[in-house]
Amino acid sequence: MKQQFSPKDIAHITGVSTRTLHYYHEIGLLIPNQVYEQGYRSYNMENLTKLQHILFLRALELTLEEIKQYFEGTINEKNKILSIRYEIVLDKRNQFNRILEKLDEHFKNHSHEALDIEDFSGFDLTSQYEREAYNKYKDFNYYKAFEQSNARKHKHQQQSDNDKIKTQLEGFLIK
Repeated sequence: MKQQFSPKDIAHITGVSTRTLHYYHEIGLLIPNQVYEQGYRSYNMENLTKLQHILFLRALELTLEEIKQYFEGTINEKNKILSIRYEIVLDKRNQFNRILEKLDEHFKNHSHEALDIEDFSGFDLTSQYEREAYNKYKDFNYYKAFEQSNARKHKHQQQSDNDKIKTQLEGFLIK
């Protein structure tokens, strides 16, 4: 006979609340092995393994909808989802490494002072947001239009910056 687990057992084993288990059932993400007439749920090892996958994917900060897509997807689709998250995790690791370096430098050389983060670029999230938006929305027409608009703005801004530099240099050389 296969081992069966109550929601309370699963909650104890995994740390996931019984309410979360019920919610996962409601949205079709984790269907119990058996639902009794009285509404009691029973889970098996297969369910427990799937829950471990869900928890891993949640740790990668996938939404529940993305997790559903992951389980429904082909191997290639699953790998695409994982590869996007891999890049995000690498970025976070690099950010934490910069934070650790800043803290190491502070403790070695400035422990008698307050931490100075003015010159610290470890929290520049713009490139991360841009990458996440690209990965998530690149196939949508409005994102493509946004990219084209940004490219035109960047070209115009670059020309404007070049004109300012030229004016400053001319002013410097005339003096």
